[in-house]
Amino acid sequence: MVRIYLLGGVLDKTPHTKEPGVFCTLSSEALKEEMLRYCLALGNYEGPGSFGSTLLHLAQARRLEMVNLIAHATYYPEFNIVIPRNPKAIRAIVARLNSLLRLHLDLADLEREGEELEAKLNFMASHNPKFQAYLEQLEKDFIEVKYEEPLDISPHEAVEIAEELLKKRGEEDS
Repeated sequence: MVRIYLLGGVLDKTPHTKEPGVFCTLSSEALKEEMLRYCLALGNYEGPGSFGSTLLHLAQARRLEMVNLIAHATYYPEFNIVIPRNPKAIRAIVARLNSLLRLHLDLADLEREGEELEAKLNFMASHNPKFQAYLEQLEKDFIEVKYEEPLDISPHEAVEIAEELLKKRGEEDS
């Protein structure tokens, strides 16, 4: 079966010091369990029509699998800070696609760019007490869900691994 992935972002008051969240909208309930394995929040967008929601509707009508992945991208409008290319948001989506599609991509460049962005914004915050206080409040209110690649093993393999670990642990305790 062919699956369509649409990628995007939404400007959000996600602190730049945290890993951006990623949510998805799906063309089918059958995709829900699989997407939850990839730390994807399930969206239920009910706003104005968008390109993504239109495609999702068309995919549903044609019984096609479609996953719309949307990252929360840092945006500080109160301080006129807009980040036109957010490497942390890009990395959040690409990391999940890397797992979903078994792409084996090296994300080191995005990691480095994300660290550079964070350092620049931290520098700005260190020189602006209002921005620093704003950021601290955002961090306090933010619930971070760190992405960890899911294990790609069967339930049988998981039981075998657990039994092996318990056996080794028992031998070490003896």
